[in-house]
Amino acid sequence: ELAINYFYLDNLWASGYYMHKKLSIDGYISREDIDKEVMDFFTGEEIKKYSYRIVYPHDIANYSFELKSAKRALRAGGCKDAIETLEKIPKPCHTNDSMSDLSLAYLMNDDFENAESVCRQSIESFGESVEAYCNLSTIYDMKEDDDKAEYYYQKALQLRTDSQDEPYK
Repeated sequence: ELAINYFYLDNLWASGYYMHKKLSIDGYISREDIDKEVMDFFTGEEIKKYSYRIVYPHDIANYSFELKSAKRALRAGGCKDAIETLEKIPKPCHTNDSMSDLSLAYLMNDDFENAESVCRQSIESFGESVEAYCNLSTIYDMKEDDDKAEYYYQKALQLRTDSQDEPYK
């Protein structure tokens, strides 16, 4: 009961302390012992903890949930959601695929400057790629710069090596 009282007084530290004390003495806490509002709060905190993580070094960080979520949003036409999700991922944790998705999301959102910038960062970080050059070709096509669009389209065709790149023909 003290834990719940402290919770309603906005003293989460004391609330957590007494909740832990009850758990260590009784060995369990029944859901009936906890108000619905308190349960909702802690459920929300449990969900939030997955969005806050500090991982160093970056090469062992796992952002697969965010990447899948962004890809799903992009496929559903939620470009702004995809951009928001992908921008939360630290730069060193991006892959060529995630940079391509971010560029595509900007492109579909008619933000050509950011789309071009992301393509160039992708080429700088991961080397030449069919996706980056195709996106650059599309960007310049939409800007009605036919010479640059053709140039990047030809570069993408030169890089195409196997059946995996078949959609880019």
